[in-house]
Amino acid sequence: MYGSLQNTFEEGLRFHLSGDLEGAISRYSHVVSSEPQNAQACLNLGVALRAKGFREEGLKCLERAARNAPDNVDAQFNFGNALRDAGRHEEAADCYRRALDLWPGHLRAARNLAITYVQLQRVDEAIDVYGTAIRNHPDSADLLNELGVLLWRQRHRDAAIALYERSLAIQPEYPPTLINLGIALNTVGGHDRALDLYRQAMRLKPDLPAAYSGAGQVLVSLGHCEEALEAFDAALTLDPENLDARMGRARALFLSGRLEEAWEAYVCRWSSGGLSQPNLPGRPWQGDRLAGQTILLYAEQGLGDALQFARYAPLVASRGATVLVLCPEPIVSVIRSVPSVAAAASTTPSLPRFDLHCSFLELPRFFGIGLEAVPSNVPYITLPDRTLDERLPTYKSKLKVGLVWSGNPRHDNDHNRTCGLKAMIPLLSVPGIGCYSLQVGPAASEIEKLGLLPLIPDLGSSLQDFGDTAATLVHLDLLVSVDTAIVHLAGALGRPVWTLLPFAPDWRWLLNRDTSPWYPTMRLFRQTRPGDWSSVVSELKRYLSRYAAEAGGGCASTFGT
Repeated sequence: MYGSLQNTFEEGLRFHLSGDLEGAISRYSHVVSSEPQNAQACLNLGVALRAKGFREEGLKCLERAARNAPDNVDAQFNFGNALRDAGRHEEAADCYRRALDLWPGHLRAARNLAITYVQLQRVDEAIDVYGTAIRNHPDSADLLNELGVLLWRQRHRDAAIALYERSLAIQPEYPPTLINLGIALNTVGGHDRALDLYRQAMRLKPDLPAAYSGAGQVLVSLGHCEEALEAFDAALTLDPENLDARMGRARALFLSGRLEEAWEAYVCRWSSGGLSQPNLPGRPWQGDRLAGQTILLYAEQGLGDALQFARYAPLVASRGATVLVLCPEPIVSVIRSVPSVAAAASTTPSLPRFDLHCSFLELPRFFGIGLEAVPSNVPYITLPDRTLDERLPTYKSKLKVGLVWSGNPRHDNDHNRTCGLKAMIPLLSVPGIGCYSLQVGPAASEIEKLGLLPLIPDLGSSLQDFGDTAATLVHLDLLVSVDTAIVHLAGALGRPVWTLLPFAPDWRWLLNRDTSPWYPTMRLFRQTRPGDWSSVVSELKRYLSRYAAEAGGGCASTFGT
């Protein structure tokens, strides 16, 4: 049937190069059956089998090739690929390392080793591999872009942006880097250039959903929600399941005040990969009959979300249900005080049996509540049974103001919403006020670092949970804080609270308004330019000076207006 083995092998190679995999496989198989130790024939047969979809058979051939020819770079590299596809990542990494030992400049082996290290959660090693590869291939736009992505995920934002910029300097019309740099710049406030990058990506690749979705995200950040919705619709036309576009569309609807549409759109968050519904007994509640049943409401995301949407518990109870709440331990004591909450705990074994369960953030969908009918009766959280008067130093005839300048550093947007204590220093010069720190976590150390302990007593270090925080807020006249969980607590308590917002705010704060439909006692102070806290604090200082003067004259009732 065939001529010499060499001729058969060469014929198989011609078939392979022409795309005729069946012809290639038949020729290679004949050679391997006659010469089982022929490493090159095993290698080529393994590659052809995998290309044809016969992954297991291809893996076996490549294993034989790598064993028979330990010094063959291609055999080690391709065997590594087969192992990685089979989920055998540690073994794959060994193969890629052997390939790089044989040829340190092997670009694809370096990239695949770095990717495999990321899959193995060995991120530092992946970064080292990318670094070495970039030194060997300094003009590889791909390597620079991929290392940028990895560093961005590790929150090394400046380094990631520098790599993206270098990648574009080498290959200016490279859509993946245009998209990634757009994401980065939009996140750190470079909205205008980010939009230009996305539009450039659209021109280069009009069928790229990420370009339209990214442009939509920037337009939302700029407050152009109608244009953003058009961009998201374009992305969804190209890819109906595009999660970035679906999430962005929900955010645009929220900020536009189209709450009923937004809640329906926001259901897509369960597909995000970073959020999963808990495995709970009973069935999910879908807005159906509740009378005589027990329902568990659970905190889905941050503490602030749980505090904000605990207001719906009485509405659920009004349908005849017994309401239980599952939430993080720091807020259990205050959630227990919400009317109609029969019990609250941080673990399900600590709660009675229940029939149904529902996330707090799902509840607005089932009550048909639009912007003008948000349930905003406060307080809906009451003070736990504890007294903290002794923690407040005496300020005679002074307005007592609590300060919080930093949110949770693990929050994706914390670098934008956190202003730092230094930005708040101008408030200390307002006559007639005494300031207290309710800041918790590492950022509390800024008081001492800035030499402000004599001016800002530290109450945050003594707060064990949100019950302590609630009791402290009751003894203060005003809270001034960045957008973090404590503003929701103060609002839910009906305490005066002034919230400092970044230029691109969280969806719940809407746009172009200084009041919140969620909290009647809250005033919003917004950045007019990305990253500019000085103008926000200047405006806040003017209001604080006036209110301090009014408080001195007995007119403190205007704080929340």
